[in-house]
Amino acid sequence: MKFKFLLPLSAALFLAACTPEPETDEAADQAEASAASAKDDFNYLAEQFADVKVLRYRIPAWDKLPLDQKKLAYYLAEAGYAGRDMTYDQNYRHNLEIRHALEGVYQGYEGDKSTEDWKAFDLYLKRMWFANGIHHHYSGDKKQAEVELFYKAKRKNVDPDRPISIGLNARLVKDEDGKIYEDVYKVDGLYGGALSQTVSWLEKAVDVAGNPQQKEALELLIEYYRTGDLETWDAYNIAWVKDTSPTVDYIQGFVEVYEDPLGYSGSYESIVQVRDLDASEKMKVLADNAQYFEENSSTLPEHKKEKVTGITYNFINVVAESGDASPSTPVGVNLPNATWIRAE
Repeated sequence: MKFKFLLPLSAALFLAACTPEPETDEAADQAEASAASAKDDFNYLAEQFADVKVLRYRIPAWDKLPLDQKKLAYYLAEAGYAGRDMTYDQNYRHNLEIRHALEGVYQGYEGDKSTEDWKAFDLYLKRMWFANGIHHHYSGDKKQAEVELFYKAKRKNVDPDRPISIGLNARLVKDEDGKIYEDVYKVDGLYGGALSQTVSWLEKAVDVAGNPQQKEALELLIEYYRTGDLETWDAYNIAWVKDTSPTVDYIQGFVEVYEDPLGYSGSYESIVQVRDLDASEKMKVLADNAQYFEENSSTLPEHKKEKVTGITYNFINVVAESGDASPSTPVGVNLPNATWIRAE
């Protein structure tokens, strides 16, 4: 498994968003800010509204990257941004129409922007951007009984030892005759326009991949987006997991299923990150000695592995996010989701 702890950004956002502002210590805050500014003129605060602070942060390793690695990060970031609208549509079928209308008002309005009504509109629009739509992050509706019957039938011929992720990259649709079918996310299917753009950027990324294993994984991801084949998705995840030493790495696809009440359909997300070489090298000492910790742990002998394999532990700095991973950074990402791939 690849464990990715997005500490530099996520910790800052969590503290900023969840720690209440002091009501009586304004002078102390200003003094602290002035002191910090004297040491560092970097502007960390980009925006603030309601209970949210949007923060800038540095990526120390960026300037040390070779040009091809910077290109790789850029292409992967653009591939992620190309899929942004899919997240809005997944969250609510009218989200894009509403967003386009509100953004049109925001960009074209020439009236008085000091009124309370405009301020309320401005706040609403920012909340919509932050939530990738007009609903709460955890909202969702499904025709549960029909969905369960549909997927029960599809799972009959699935390998129980290595099951594909049925329903991960599709939306269930009921036609006028009451028939239910999957509308698959792929280049010539649902979200074809966005996925075509994503594939175009991923093809550029292939040319500057950090190593042959990363190139193989990117090529499989492209094939998956073109075909929608879930066996290719599994092959991609295996190839991605095997690439344990990239400096520039990424998460891309219809991944997490927690927004689907039945846990089938995956939300689109993209994260691009650069490895913090110094911190990762220190944690490598623990990974290299994993067998020792396994043998000397307090767990029962029958629960211990004779040979511990597949452990990597990297610290990273996020350079780009999109979709379900944006703009509120996940505290951590533990992939792949397929249990059998983790086990093997």
